[in-house]
Amino acid sequence: MVGIGRHKRKQAQSASECVNSGTHSLAHWACNGTHLRVVVLLVILLLPTRGWCQNDQWFDSWVFQGRQQADYRQKLEAQLEAQLAILNRDLELSDQQLEKLRTAGRGDINRFLSKVDAIRKKTAQMNPNQENIQELWEIIMPIQQTAQRGLLTHDSLFRKVLVVTLSDEQRRREQENEKANRDHLYAVLTRQTIAEMEQSVPLVSHQRRKLLDLLLAQEAVPVDGPGSESIVGLQRLCKVPERELANILDADQLKHVLQYRSRLKQP
Repeated sequence: MVGIGRHKRKQAQSASECVNSGTHSLAHWACNGTHLRVVVLLVILLLPTRGWCQNDQWFDSWVFQGRQQADYRQKLEAQLEAQLAILNRDLELSDQQLEKLRTAGRGDINRFLSKVDAIRKKTAQMNPNQENIQELWEIIMPIQQTAQRGLLTHDSLFRKVLVVTLSDEQRRREQENEKANRDHLYAVLTRQTIAEMEQSVPLVSHQRRKLLDLLLAQEAVPVDGPGSESIVGLQRLCKVPERELANILDADQLKHVLQYRSRLKQP
């Protein structure tokens, strides 16, 4: 219990330092391992006299991680143009195809920001406090998760227009590129999982190499939801039979690895 109390005091001290250094630092802190609701509650407790609740700053900090909405729109526009540039490089799109996709992407941006404006108006008279934080969080969480995940996802207008706009050959190439990019991402995430695990279970080089090969041989099936791709490596680790891990690890290492992967139940 003493350790838990010390941990909470350390979190509160860290939150206070982030608050004093500005909303951008606060958002960065929230995105690096601390639940956003904890951050929000600490902000409410630490900033009652600094006028935060007199304007939109708290709303933008929750939804856009410290950015203002105008800056976030520019970020979304830049992401759209970057995606179009990649598609055009790989698929050699026509001007008409590019314009259709650009229009669809801007439609996704406008639709999302319209939802943001509607929720901003709904919460305009709800200055954050300890009594209404749960209600505020439930209202804002869906758009905050969308902002974190990104707009050009599989259910976006952009992706739907892309499917019907491409020729059969372009669609085949796009699917191949998408798979190659996904496989590369999952390989990186799997290496990160091993690196994280090694903080408590050090491996020698040949063990690390064999374990990586074993994990990469497992099918990676991402779980739906924001940030779900981060568990790809752990998911792969859960699919490896214990006897195969025992061929690589010693008894003590195996014990710790089994404890590590118990954080995610094997499907």
